[in-house]
Amino acid sequence: GVAILMAAEADFANCHAGQNFTGYIDHILLSRSLAARQVPGSFHRVTFDTQDALRRKLSDHCPVALDLIPAP
Repeated sequence: GVAILMAAEADFANCHAGQNFTGYIDHILLSRSLAARQVPGSFHRVTFDTQDALRRKLSDHCPVALDLIPAP
């Protein structure tokens, strides 16, 4: 089965100045076996420097990621 877990381990913050989003728009779905292999404290967002985001017209949100312990 699939376990739906809140992987975010920190309060939400916008990716860069000038944004006023109120929560994550990306999610990570894992099977129960993969969820058991999540590295504690590994949740993070891929962030961009504000000037790079504006100059290069990067996405207005930051993707989320986490690390998993490799299978034996």
